[in-house]
Amino acid sequence: MKVTVALLAALLATAASTSAQAQSPVEGSRRLVTTEYRWVGKLGFNGGFACAAWILQHGLAVTARHCFTHKGMSQADAARNLKALSLTFGTNDGLMTFGAPDITGIQFDSAPNDIVFVRYNADKTKGKVEFNHKIVLTPAPAGLPLFVVGFPAPGLRRTIAEGCRATGVIGTFPPKPRDIGYEGPLEETTCGAWYGVSGGAVFAIDNSGPKPVTLLYGVLAHTFAVKEDGSIDQSKVKNDELGPQSSGVFSPLRASRDLMSLVPKSLLH
Repeated sequence: MKVTVALLAALLATAASTSAQAQSPVEGSRRLVTTEYRWVGKLGFNGGFACAAWILQHGLAVTARHCFTHKGMSQADAARNLKALSLTFGTNDGLMTFGAPDITGIQFDSAPNDIVFVRYNADKTKGKVEFNHKIVLTPAPAGLPLFVVGFPAPGLRRTIAEGCRATGVIGTFPPKPRDIGYEGPLEETTCGAWYGVSGGAVFAIDNSGPKPVTLLYGVLAHTFAVKEDGSIDQSKVKNDELGPQSSGVFSPLRASRDLMSLVPKSLLH
């Protein structure tokens, strides 16, 4: 289902007070450390930090493809190295980290995009990590209030960019040879992001019902604030109390070829 005019108006109204308080120089976006959104965590590799990752449904997490390809890893390489991977999420009892044998598989989406699915033992998060998701398979309309939550290194801090919006711009990234993984359509936001938030969740929040619903749009990939060779245009990088940032772009879930074989239709918005 598309985001209707009425729903968009409700979402805009919900975000109005947040936007008015925004202090960040990135198009009204404000970044904060948050203890909420515990379903957003991080993917570790060989004991170190790799990227943000988030729970789509219990037993299935999502992260960014370039988190692997930048390490020279294909899907086959990642599958052979499952023992090197770990996932960390927040619970009422603090952070929970697990790896093999509870991480059971990895799947690079078969369409050109920046999406990877990580399978894990669903019992690790059932009853411990709460969320109320719906998946949106249409472009984010211009002006839609968005949030980006990631788990950037260093430090055990989950961050949120709020008070930002979708621009309605859909484009492609001009990758440098070493930046394999940004293929396919990318949608632009005004949300401030930086390294380590890659793989984070890009979503809207629908407060029109009895319980808030997270409307999932995609996976944080990079930025359109780049030069022709794909390198970041430093003149467009801003700073806040959390450090440097530029406006983020995301790989939309609608670009996935494999998603519908992995989740029930009841998750669709």
